[in-house]
Amino acid sequence: MPSLNEKFSRALDRAKAGREFKDKAELEEFLNQFIGKNIDELVESQELGPEDQALELVDQAGEAHSQAEALDLLRRAVEVDPKYCEARVQLAQWKSRSDGELIRRLDEAIADEADRVGEAYFKKQKGAFWGFHETRPYMRACFGRATILLAMGRLEEAQKALRTLILLNKQDNQGVRMALGPLCLRRGDLKAYRALRNKFKKTMDLELAWSDVLEALLQGNAEKAAALRAEARAENGYLEAYLIGHRKLPKHLPASYTWESPKQAICAAVHLIPAWAAHPEALAWLKRTR
Repeated sequence: MPSLNEKFSRALDRAKAGREFKDKAELEEFLNQFIGKNIDELVESQELGPEDQALELVDQAGEAHSQAEALDLLRRAVEVDPKYCEARVQLAQWKSRSDGELIRRLDEAIADEADRVGEAYFKKQKGAFWGFHETRPYMRACFGRATILLAMGRLEEAQKALRTLILLNKQDNQGVRMALGPLCLRRGDLKAYRALRNKFKKTMDLELAWSDVLEALLQGNAEKAAALRAEARAENGYLEAYLIGHRKLPKHLPASYTWESPKQAICAAVHLIPAWAAHPEALAWLKRTR
């Protein structure tokens, strides 16, 4: 779902369209008029093209009070812009009757969005994709597809899809690494995990902190694993209980979390539990050496 910053950025771009500014001061004067503006009021005051109309409908669908209302808004988004990616992706998840149909519909939507973005744009902005709101529907759709592949157990395809997202956006504003790191270890791909970890050496992500513990164990270094576990515990004291089965994940995951909170532990455990479960000896060590 588009963030408020993204909606505001798109609204500013529409307001600037066709204007020329003689200098920086004139541009700043123009931008100052939007300070403190309510984003919804700003959007309502503008004439929206089909893509932006569809985006607004998808945004409303995310806040709908019922599935029926959300589906109606998504259908309207596709009527306004038949190729709007995010509406098609969400409809595919509700309407597809099989995994194969779901992936086919997702692939079609993503391919159309890639055409919209354009090959030249891919080449020019590769590595910094998230910095441009034009690419964000594509990035979100691809992340959604990778998550679905992961849920289907198509792990190799999911790993490849997640890695591609990081190549497109090296800063990884989407947090792809949090899913990719545990997935690499789940598959026993230590080389891929180390390559990812080297890209994000200074991250404090809980998913990677506990993945580091698992990596050390898979390398046969229990002493290092113990030291890393102490560091991971210091980051969040709640997560280990989910890994060893003393706590169960809730039916519905938190929409957001704060650092060092139980909700953060739950969100991280979603990715970490399958990774540790794939290596029974490592999990046994975790339970045995508490």
